[in-house]
This record gives sequence, C-alpha cells and structure tokens, in this order.
Amino acid sequence: MQYRINFHRLFKQQTKILKILFYLLEIFRVNCHQSTTGVFKFWLLGILTILITTLVLKYKKTFPKFITFYSSDKPFTIIVEGNVGCGKTTFLNNFQRNSNFLTLYEPIEEWKNVKGIDLMNLFYNDLKTWSFSFQTYVFLTMMKIHEKKTNKPFKIMERSIYSGRYVFIENLYKLNLITQPELAVLDEWFQWLVSTNCAKVDLIVYLRTNPEVAYERILKRGRAGETLPFEYVTKIHELYENWLIKKKNNSFCHAPVWCIDANQDLQTIKNDFDYFEYQAMQHI
Repeated sequence: MQYRINFHRLFKQQTKILKILFYLLEIFRVNCHQSTTGVFKFWLLGILTILITTLVLKYKKTFPKFITFYSSDKPFTIIVEGNVGCGKTTFLNNFQRNSNFLTLYEPIEEWKNVKGIDLMNLFYNDLKTWSFSFQTYVFLTMMKIHEKKTNKPFKIMERSIYSGRYVFIENLYKLNLITQPELAVLDEWFQWLVSTNCAKVDLIVYLRTNPEVAYERILKRGRAGETLPFEYVTKIHELYENWLIKKKNNSFCHAPVWCIDANQDLQTIKNDFDYFEYQAMQHI
C-alpha cells in the first residue's frame, strides 16, 4: 500500500466537498427529476460524488492507522528508508525537536568503534573481506534500536533490519561480495530477529530519489569514507524499488508505505516533512 504525498492535500477539505456534493445532489433530486436534463444532471452529479468519495476513502486508508495502532504502552513505530543521499537525516532532524517522537539514527559511531576497531572503514576499504562481519554487526546494532523502549507515542528510526536484509545484504550477494553460505547465515539471523516480534513496524516512509539525484548529493556533501561508485547507488535504488514499490520482498514486513518524492528541492521536501508531522500529531 503506497501513495504520493500530494494526495493528502485533498483530505483537509474532504468533508466540506462531500457535504456540498450531497447537498447539490438532493437539490437536483427534488427540483429536476421531471425533466430529461434534470435527470441527466442528477445522475452525473451522483457519479461524480461516488468517484470523489471512492478517491478519498482509497487514499486515506494508510495514515489514519495511527488511530488504530497507537496505544499508551506501545509506540507507533515508523522507519525511514531510502538510498544514500535521499535526505533521511534531514527528515529525522525535523522530528527531533518534537517531544512526542523518539528519534533514532543509524548507529554509525558504533560501527566506527567496535572495541576500538573502525569496522565501517574496514568494510568500505575491503568489501570482499569485511562484508559478512560488518552486516552481522549492523544487524545486532539495528536490533538494539528496534528494541529501544520509550513512553512517547511515536518512535521514528533511520532504516531497519528489513532494509538491511532486503537491500544491502541482497546487494552484497548480487555483487559476489558474500558467499551463499554467508547469505544463509545472515538470513537465519534475520529471520530469528524478526520472529522475536521486537522489530514490528507500523509505517514505512520511503524517501524516493532517482540514483542520479542521490549520487549528486553524495558528491556534494563529501562525507569521509562515503566514496561510493554510481553503480552501487543505482543497485541500491533498484533493490529499494523491488522491496517497497514492486513488493517483491514482503514476507516479514507488511507495514504500509508512505512514498515521498525526495527528488524535489529542499524547501518543497521540507513542506512535505512538515505535513507528515502535522498528520501524525492529529492522531495523538
């Protein structure tokens, strides 16, 4: 289940629109039923009413699940997914100031200091040697984040064990950087983590970017250790599309997807982020 964020602007006025349509429908029914033109207008307006009602109900299904899922003893868990350079950190920063959200970032500092060893740097400098060790540790640290307790109504995370398995590990396997036995071990590890039910997700926010846009942002920000080839960014994009758009890997995570066009300029994206936060706050 997914939709474009622009549809939500319709919902603010949905009640007013439907009331007007039903009011006009009743006027036509009472005053125009005897003429051919009146009957035609009556049925035309009726069809229009049905179409708009259907549209509103169809695209309103996902987000109001906040009402269903939220409870005082268990936070509504949101994971923010997307390619490198899609704007995840910017998105999460938008919620850090809100006391109703527990904001959790990828534990990069832990990956850079495993008892004094920079495992992340080893991984990027020698993918073939360190892919298995690095992804095993990523699973461990991400699971700790999934299990993080909070009394706040919302928990919002940067990525998850699901993208770890469906996107990044899958990519390493396709590039022959991990072997079939190593993939089998990581898959068993993933399935066990999911079976504990600590990795339950209520909503996935997918910051969708074209590989070209993501790669340009990576080059522009020039982070240390983030020397990724364009082909890598393209492969990650394809795997995200397979998981969240084409639904090829939905065996363990059935959360609805909120898809945001993150190719837009920063201000437009910021408006979408603000709207997301506004919608969430309506259901506390």
